[in-house]
Amino acid sequence: MQKTTKIIVTHVIVGVILILTFLAVKMIGSSKKSASGMPGMMPPANSMAGGGAGGGGAGNGGTAKPGSSTSKEAAAGNGTSGAGAGNANGGTGMGTNDAGKNGMAAAGNTMPGNANSNTSGKKSQTVTPVRTVVANEVILQDYVMTSGDIQTQTSIEVFPSIGGTVVQMNVSLGSPVKKGEVIGYIDPSEPGSYYAKSPITCPISGSILSAPAKPGQKVQASSVITKIGDIENLQISAKIPERYVAELAVGQKAEIKLEAYPDVSFSASVVRISPVVDSATRTKEIILNFDKKDSRINAGMFAKVKLFTSAYKGTFAIGQDSIVSNSDKNYLFVVNDDDTVSKREVTLGKNVDGYYQILSGIEFGETVVTEGMLTLYEGAKVRDIGK
Repeated sequence: MQKTTKIIVTHVIVGVILILTFLAVKMIGSSKKSASGMPGMMPPANSMAGGGAGGGGAGNGGTAKPGSSTSKEAAAGNGTSGAGAGNANGGTGMGTNDAGKNGMAAAGNTMPGNANSNTSGKKSQTVTPVRTVVANEVILQDYVMTSGDIQTQTSIEVFPSIGGTVVQMNVSLGSPVKKGEVIGYIDPSEPGSYYAKSPITCPISGSILSAPAKPGQKVQASSVITKIGDIENLQISAKIPERYVAELAVGQKAEIKLEAYPDVSFSASVVRISPVVDSATRTKEIILNFDKKDSRINAGMFAKVKLFTSAYKGTFAIGQDSIVSNSDKNYLFVVNDDDTVSKREVTLGKNVDGYYQILSGIEFGETVVTEGMLTLYEGAKVRDIGK
């Protein structure tokens, strides 16, 4: 019985020894394969070494720090190596300096630059395309828009010398007449009494401006028979709102547009200003004469009047779209000699048709951005695409 037990124990021990031997051989084989440069395999020294440390190697010009199991601190190189293998029983560490045999370095893998450094480069500044204008004096001409009627400068109403019935009219609308000319007759006769016909004469020379009375019409001595005027010399009667009265002056120029000729502008000048304001309409009447005679202009036409009032001089002016507003402040961008921009606070003046006077903040001769300013900032680089 004891003999049998000893045999079994012996077999167990032998079996354990064989297994351990097999495992040791297998591990040695794996270690050799790793040392031969098989990619992706860690050296067995990491699991077997009891305290040995391998010496760091150098790969493709890089320098590794000695003593590290896996060197990651190559100063400048295309690969990293230097894994150490230690003795399983402790003792002496065994290292390799062959970068090509390090399990951590796969053949053909490269690492540009320093393994622990980031590539850095200076970012180029963005150049913004803009349009600019040189600050020079700009005259802003203010104006008032209104309307008026074209009429003769001289006109008079014609009345009969006696009441009666119109029996004859020798003229029609537009007919030319001369002073003293008979243009019709009135019969003052009544039932039971007969009188001689009374003539209607022209008090001035000119043209018939209103349709005359018709034959058979009953009139009184106070009835208007017709109206005569000088159509060679025309004027415009226009009404100006009360809020603009302070800007009115004799001699001011105006641009006249007619419905019949919408593409033609006629010039006129203020010759008379009413001394009173109409309390019903809160307007003041002005009279303008045409600077030149033109046969296309007729009495009775409707006129659109653009009356030029104040002229603002001595300052630079710019479109309101070029002004950058922030809260209650306004800014313009000025181009410097190095093609960068400076943000200037400016003071605005009068506004005429979307153009503002720049009272302060800009000097004559400076280059001001007019388009493309929405993305600009202090010191931004710009390029004038208008040049």
